[in-house]
Amino acid sequence: MRKALGCVLILVAWLSISSASVMVVLSSSSSLVCAFWRLLIATIVITLYSLAFKEFSSVYPKNLRALLLSVISGTLLAAHFLTWMESLFYIPISLSTTIVVLYPLVAMLYETFLKMSRPRPLEIIGVITAFSGTVIAVRPYLARESLYGSILAFIGALTGAAYFTIGRILRRSAVGLVEYAVPCYATSTITVLAYSALTSQSLWPSRASSWIFLVLLAVVPMIGGHTVINYLMKYMKSYVATVIGFGEAPGATILASLILSQKVELNVAIGMVVVLLGALLTIDFREFE
Repeated sequence: MRKALGCVLILVAWLSISSASVMVVLSSSSSLVCAFWRLLIATIVITLYSLAFKEFSSVYPKNLRALLLSVISGTLLAAHFLTWMESLFYIPISLSTTIVVLYPLVAMLYETFLKMSRPRPLEIIGVITAFSGTVIAVRPYLARESLYGSILAFIGALTGAAYFTIGRILRRSAVGLVEYAVPCYATSTITVLAYSALTSQSLWPSRASSWIFLVLLAVVPMIGGHTVINYLMKYMKSYVATVIGFGEAPGATILASLILSQKVELNVAIGMVVVLLGALLTIDFREFE
């Protein structure tokens, strides 16, 4: 893959995922509603695209192992969305996104434990630097009233890292992007639907205006963010590709400040600068060559 294309895709993914938190809040819908429609619409769009330009067989893996891993990945993705989106209603966007984007650090630990790769010294320094920035941003907020939301966001980081790590396993084993994305997203949609049935919660948005943001959630952060990252993982380690996520907290915080008038505390601003520095240290642009 050309370096220029890789840089463009990283920028697209960063801008896309940074918009998710603000869209969830603006939708005035529950985390369950946002997760379900985001996943369902994205699954439909990608499937229709595949049917229009390829054969139907291209929307699912060719072997049982790949299909099973895609299903497991989709279940983890549902858990990631449900816990993280729910945290947005308990803690500020800046704090929630700063915690949840720890998934590159967790993914690095997963890949090392599974002996999928050995991180380079600069990658370790970069991820640790980004983690340090997260600690700087989060520490003053770990008061009793913020702890529940912080725990939810951290669970989102753990499950998100597992989802991306499985995606890396499949993408580097020659499973196509659509072959992985469709069963993964579809499973995630069904998981959220099942959770809704078990908890007797409605999946219908309370306002007609919510549909605008639910569609945007599917098209921008889901397809433009997650799907682009899943594409990049064919060429990059999961924690290198997902280090883009470290930039989500600054991007989301800036958008929250501009659109929602949420105040940005000094410690969060300093922490985000450190996080971005760590992300830049981690990404090896030679992997795009």
